[in-house]
Amino acid sequence: MALRQIRHIKNRLALFRRRRSLGSKQVAALLGHRSTVELSRYESGIKVPNLKIALKLAAIYDIPIRIMLDGYYEACLAEVRKEQKHRAIIGVLKTREGSDRNEPFDACALEDMLCSKEVDSVIIDKAKRHVTDLIRLTAEKLGHLNPRKPNNYEKA
Repeated sequence: MALRQIRHIKNRLALFRRRRSLGSKQVAALLGHRSTVELSRYESGIKVPNLKIALKLAAIYDIPIRIMLDGYYEACLAEVRKEQKHRAIIGVLKTREGSDRNEPFDACALEDMLCSKEVDSVIIDKAKRHVTDLIRLTAEKLGHLNPRKPNNYEKA
């Protein structure tokens, strides 16, 4: 019979509880738990608190969640960065292959501004520069241009 490996997520919950001079029974009661078992699991990193519990802990300890669960935050950040790199690679490959036009894409804030009723020349100029930069960056990624030559909108 194989033993299941328990993954521990680094956090500083116990440290912040002790700094507030609170006992585990007090914090467990404030969280609405009948015993300290769940709090112990959170503090040891065996279990990650759900959003509601994390917000309650942040309120009890008066500490931002990101600082309180720093190890978990770093793990999540690493996953997001890995996914961003993966999506960037896939995006370049799809561009090379001629991707499907019906595929959803991320809209930019300038697009929202251009779709509004009142559009001034400043927004239009920003949109022109943005589109120019996107085209240049895409061409560089595909190897069609020499890296980073100034365009007409930039001062040399």
